[in-house]
Amino acid sequence: MPASSADAEFLAQIAPASLRQIELGRLASGKASNGEVQAYGQTMFGDQQRLWTELKATASTKGLAYPDALDEPSRTAVEELGQASGPDFDQRYLRQMVMEHQRMISLLDRYAAQGKDRGLQAWIARALPTFRRHLAMAETLLRSRS
Repeated sequence: MPASSADAEFLAQIAPASLRQIELGRLASGKASNGEVQAYGQTMFGDQQRLWTELKATASTKGLAYPDALDEPSRTAVEELGQASGPDFDQRYLRQMVMEHQRMISLLDRYAAQGKDRGLQAWIARALPTFRRHLAMAETLLRSRS
């Protein structure tokens, strides 16, 4: 089935966030001052890379372009976080992950309820548990550092 405008809009919203989470995970895995936060960054990088690859394949079957590079707001967010260091970096990264995962889960839930594309629905069914697990992990890590 060809992509609808709702499918294209969903992908336009989720793609930049997915790439941003991959890059932020990569950054945290090398820059976090706490081993648990580094491990979380590694988990984020690996899981988000897998989900992004799956979603990109789904988008291509619909004839939709899916970006391979960060958009300007995402690039700025990564660069700004990269300026932080030590425990400040860890706190800022975890707060950003909580906020981003809340937003992503809301977006996924909304498309799951309203979207019609079976391929995207199947991806969401696989992705939502991962996003919810990432959110819970970030919240726990953030609480333990406050």
